[in-house]
Amino acid sequence: MEGEREVLFIYLIRFLCGYVRFRATGGFPERFINLCSREKIPLWDISGGKEVLYAKTTIRGYHRLRTCARKSGMRPRVAERYGLPFLLHRHRRRLGLLCGAVAAVLIVGLLSSMVWTIDVQGNETVPDAEILAVFEKLGVRAGVRRSKINVEQVQRAAARELNDLAWLALNIRGSAAVIEVRERAPAPEVQNDTSPQNILAGRDGTIVSLEVYEGEAAVKKGQAVLAGDLLISSVVTNKDLSVSFKHARGVAIAQTHRVVTHTFPFRQTVRRYTGEESRRYRLSLFGLQIPFGLGRQPEGEKESFTRRNTLQMNQVPLPVYLETYLQRGYTQQEVTFTKEQALQAAAAEFSQKVSQELQNAKILEETVEAHFTQDGCVITGRYLCEEEIGKPEALQVEDSTGAEEEPE
Repeated sequence: MEGEREVLFIYLIRFLCGYVRFRATGGFPERFINLCSREKIPLWDISGGKEVLYAKTTIRGYHRLRTCARKSGMRPRVAERYGLPFLLHRHRRRLGLLCGAVAAVLIVGLLSSMVWTIDVQGNETVPDAEILAVFEKLGVRAGVRRSKINVEQVQRAAARELNDLAWLALNIRGSAAVIEVRERAPAPEVQNDTSPQNILAGRDGTIVSLEVYEGEAAVKKGQAVLAGDLLISSVVTNKDLSVSFKHARGVAIAQTHRVVTHTFPFRQTVRRYTGEESRRYRLSLFGLQIPFGLGRQPEGEKESFTRRNTLQMNQVPLPVYLETYLQRGYTQQEVTFTKEQALQAAAAEFSQKVSQELQNAKILEETVEAHFTQDGCVITGRYLCEEEIGKPEALQVEDSTGAEEEPE
């Protein structure tokens, strides 16, 4: 790798300084080469035979060849010219090309000193938009010069603004700014395990399994229970027949019968788009925002959409994007669905409702029926499930005055 870098550096120096390829005839080529070596005139890419010699040398070295050529009887002539000096001399009358080259160099130098992209890494619950908004307020945005960003000051200020983050770091690598964050882990909920509580049945069912971690079981496997029945008692009888109160804990799995019903009316209020649209655009170029496009806004009710198209190069986003703001007009209309349409729509909504209500239950058997009423389509599902039905409830004890208090 280091050897390749040295070769590229030599090529670059030769291109910037310029060099020539010459042809030398007559005389003694070996003596000519030895004289050049003695005078420290650089020669490379030497080729040819006894009567002709081809080689390359620097511009200064070619002017020093005359003494060596005269002593060896050689007659050098320039065959080709290479490098930036000859290129500029060849196009010296093309002022526009020269100005364009200078402008390109200045633009590249300016753009290389700016932040092009900002990426957020390490976040899961805190959205990128919230983090980027804080950093943009602190001056870290696409198009800003790197020299204007005080990294340590920005990090301290952002940490005070973003309370949901435990740690953050701003790293500027070339033209990309990377914000690395670590989210704050929520503090575990501390429960008062010393306060007495019972475990009651949250719904009707038949006990399949009961695991008691603390307290005393009040039901057995296979026993049917109703909602509100005691499953695990906090009152424990000790060996000396004394009574102590515990913070009952456990898991009660039961077979339950669940019914889910969903009704889809035939008559529904839907949106009908009028066809009126308004489009406005905003071009962002390295932080410079240019709005353009005028459109008449739709009358009446309207909904808005925003779309951003970002320019990319080799899958790397550039700080150039076009935002489109679209508004569509609509009216509210009442429509009447046919039985087939109502059944399809009701089935889709019913499936979502079942997924939400029975998300923590294991479905063993199911029976789904659909029927039509005068107003719409009704879908009813009956399910045999296995689920956890235990529900903790603090133990209340009445004192002699009739007031309720928790036992100590």
